[in-house]
Amino acid sequence: MATTFFILDDEVLVHVLSFLSPTCLAICGSVDRRLQRLSQTGALWRAHAEAHAAFPMQAAHARSCRREYIRFVCARAVRDRESRSQMIRREHDVESELGIHAASHMRMLVREVERAGGLLSSAEKAQTSLLAKHALCRMERAEANRSYWTLRRPASPPSDAALSSAALDVEQHRCILTQTRVELAHAKARCKQIQSKKRRLSDQSCGALIGLEKARDAEAVWASSLSEDE
Repeated sequence: MATTFFILDDEVLVHVLSFLSPTCLAICGSVDRRLQRLSQTGALWRAHAEAHAAFPMQAAHARSCRREYIRFVCARAVRDRESRSQMIRREHDVESELGIHAASHMRMLVREVERAGGLLSSAEKAQTSLLAKHALCRMERAEANRSYWTLRRPASPPSDAALSSAALDVEQHRCILTQTRVELAHAKARCKQIQSKKRRLSDQSCGALIGLEKARDAEAVWASSLSEDE
C-alpha cells in the first residue's frame, strides 16, 4: 500500500494533500523529504489562506504563502488568547468592585437590623408599660395586688388612642425589622453569588493564561521551524 502510494506522480500527491488540514500538512513534512517538499507547495497553503477572510492575500506570494499563513495563524491565536485573558481579567475586576459594594451594603443592613431590633424592643416595652397601667386601673382588689407586685396605681388610665398608637408603633417597627432582614438575606445571597462568580472567573483566567502560554510556545516552535526552512 505504501509503495503504491509513493509511486504516484507529484501532481496526484499534491491533489491528495489538498484534502488535509494545515496541521496534517505540517505533520506530513516529517515523513520523508518528498512529502516535505510537496507539503510546502504554495498552492496548498494558499487554499487554506483563502479560507480566512482576514488573511492579507495580497502580501502572500505562491512561494511564501505557507510561511505567511503559519505566521498569520500563530499570531492570530496569540492575539485571541490575549484578548480572552484581558476580558476575563476585566470582568474579574468588575466583580471585585461589585463584591466590595455588596459587602459594604450587607454590613450597613446588619447595622440597620440591629437598630430596628432595638427600636422594636423599645416600642414593645412602651406598649407593655401602657398595658400594665391600663390593667392596674381596671384591676379588682387593686390594693392587694398593688402591694403584692409593689406597683403604684396611676392617677388616670392611659387613653385608647395612646394604646392604639403604641400597638401601631410596635407593628410598624416589626414590619421594618422583617423587611430589613429580608434585604439582608438578599444581600448575603448576592455576596455569595459574586464570590462564586469570582472563583469561576479565576479558574477561567488560569485556563486562559495556560492557553496563551501554549499559543506562544507553538508560535515559537513554528518560527524556529520556518527559520530552518529558510
